[in-house]
Amino acid sequence: MTFRREHRFLRSNGRPNFSTKKREEESELEKVIRRDVVTVAKTTPIKVCAQKMARSGYRRMPVTVEQRRLVGIVTATDIVNYLGGGEYYAIVQKRHKDNIFSALREPVSSIVTREVVKAYYEETIEDVVSKMIKFNVGGMPVIFEDEIVGIVTERDLLRAISNQIPDLLVRDVMTRNVVTASIDETLLDLAKRIVERGVRRLPVLSQNKVVGVVSSMDIVKYIASSEPFRHMVLGLVKEVMNARVADVASPSAITITPESRLSDAYRLMIERDVGMLVVSRSNELKGLITERDILLACFSR
Repeated sequence: MTFRREHRFLRSNGRPNFSTKKREEESELEKVIRRDVVTVAKTTPIKVCAQKMARSGYRRMPVTVEQRRLVGIVTATDIVNYLGGGEYYAIVQKRHKDNIFSALREPVSSIVTREVVKAYYEETIEDVVSKMIKFNVGGMPVIFEDEIVGIVTERDLLRAISNQIPDLLVRDVMTRNVVTASIDETLLDLAKRIVERGVRRLPVLSQNKVVGVVSSMDIVKYIASSEPFRHMVLGLVKEVMNARVADVASPSAITITPESRLSDAYRLMIERDVGMLVVSRSNELKGLITERDILLACFSR
C-alpha cells in the first residue's frame, strides 16, 4: 500500500485550506483528527512531561520545535523505561546516581524517539490503520507541510468505521496469551515487564482472580502526583518504584464474556471510556480484547 502526500495550504484555524487549489475530495482523516494536541519541547523536564500526560490523559507527547515542527515523540512507556523498566534507566544511574529529584529534571530529549511513525493529512483511514499495524503503534501525529496539525488514535479510527464491525464473537478475535501483573508486586517489576513484553495494559491478579487493571499510564500518573514523595527517606528512584501495584492500579476491571458479540464489546468500551476489556467467565481470566483487536477485525474480513 502506498502512502500519498500532497502540498496544500493551512487556514488560520490550523485546518488545511483547499480553496486555492482544485481538489476532488476532502481528506478522510479530517473527520477523525484530534486538534487539541498537547506537545512538549526538547528541553521540557521529564517530570513536567509526566504531569502533562496525567492532566491531558494522552500517553503520547509529540516533541516540537519552532512552534509545531515535529522532531520526536515521548510515550508513557518511555518514562516507565527510564524509571527502571529498561535501558533508559542507565541514565538515571550514571547521571543522577538514582536521585529521583535530579532524574525527573532530565530533559525529554534524552528519552525521545526521533524516528516518529506519522500520518500525513492526505492519507486514507486504511493507510493509517496499515501503519499502526505494521509499526505496532496505537496513535500517531498527523502532519501537513512538515507541521503537526493533529493526532489520530485507534479509538478515533474505530469510531469512524464502527458501522463496519463484523458479526463476530469476542472469542474470535481476543488475545488469549495474556501478560498479567500481581497485586503485590512492585512497580519496578511491573515496569520491567511492560518494557520487556511490549505491553501497556495488564490485568491484575490476586489468587488467580482478576481484581483490577494496571497500565504504563498509571505509573506515570503516580510519578506526576505528590504521593511518591510523601514518605521518602533517601530520595531514590528505587524507593518510588518499590511501591506496590495495588497502590496505582484501577481497583476493578471492565469485563465481558467470550460469547459476547464484538459490537457489544465496542459499545461497552465507549460507555466505560476504556480501550481494553478483560475477557472472563466466573471471574476466571480467558483473555483480553482491545480497540486494536476490533480495528483489525474490521480490516481482515
